Order: sequence, then C-alpha cells, then structure tokens
Amino acid sequence: MKKGENVVWGVAGLITLAAVGMGYVAYNAPPQVMPTYQLDSPAAARGEMVYREQGCSSCHKIWDLGSSRGGPLDGIGSRRDAEWLSRYLGAENPQILLPSTRKRIYQMPSFAHVPEDRRADLVAYLSSLKERAIEEAHAAAATAGEPLPGGPAGAANSSASSASSASGAAPDPAPENHHD
Repeated sequence: MKKGENVVWGVAGLITLAAVGMGYVAYNAPPQVMPTYQLDSPAAARGEMVYREQGCSSCHKIWDLGSSRGGPLDGIGSRRDAEWLSRYLGAENPQILLPSTRKRIYQMPSFAHVPEDRRADLVAYLSSLKERAIEEAHAAAATAGEPLPGGPAGAANSSASSASSASGAAPDPAPENHHD
C-alpha cells in the first residue's frame, strides 16, 4: 500500500468512527421536552388570572414572555407538586423553603397575603404548566387532529396564548435560578 492510500484509509476510518460516535450519542440522548399547558380545570383558568393580577410576569417568564429576573415557569408543574407549590406560595418567607442567593429585591415575595382560595387557583394554574416529551406531544396532537404544539399561538387546545400574557407568577423551583 502506498503512503497516499494509507492516508485515505486513515481519514475514512476516522470519519466512520466519528459517525458511529455521533449516532451513539444521538440514540442515547434524553428526549427533548417542551412545555405544554392545559387549563383543564376552572381553578387553573382562575389561577391564570391571579398570575396576571399579582404581576408575576414582572419577574417570571412563561413561553418566553415576561421577565427573566425570577426565572422561567415553563414546566414548573412537572418539577414541583401542588403541595409544595401551596406551601411555598403560602409561606411568610419563601426563602426558608428554597433559599435564594439573589439580592433581596429580586427574591420571591410571600403570597401569604393572597386569600387561600386564590392561592389554590394559582397553584392549580402553575401545576398545569407541564413538560412532556416532544414526540409524545406531536403524537397526541396528530391523534387528536390538532396543530402541533410549539408556542403560544401553536399550542393545541391549551391556553398557552393566555398563559403567555405577560403577568407574574409564582416561584420557579429551578435550582440554577436560586429563586422560587
């Protein structure tokens, strides 16, 4: 074999190895998730109004609408259960449940002053903000004959557009945000 042939075979081998490695990584990657919002109860719909009235979007984002000071709330219903959200929102000092490293002005305020029934509605709304695998969302939309979920305007049978109505929300339990 000539020197040039060895180079060609070596490059071909490296390309093959890289392709196999990339295929392995792609095959074993966790499924992508997307936020989905189904206001499937009157309490969740009322909770969306509480979210707006309390100005939660001045600190939080849903569907990329709102402020990023307090972190996004997309998928919070998959990360925190209703009991935790209820305790957190009702705490006189939410930092006791989830310490924050942010300046005091940017820390999660207490919602203990909000009447319990309205806090329960807010919890129902936040609990409805779930994540699910993109493939599952597409399959569910296709089965139902609905448009594919993908954003406030494209989220099938959800109140994503109203959820994205830029008005505050409750705690974001994402640990990297240190603000819930």
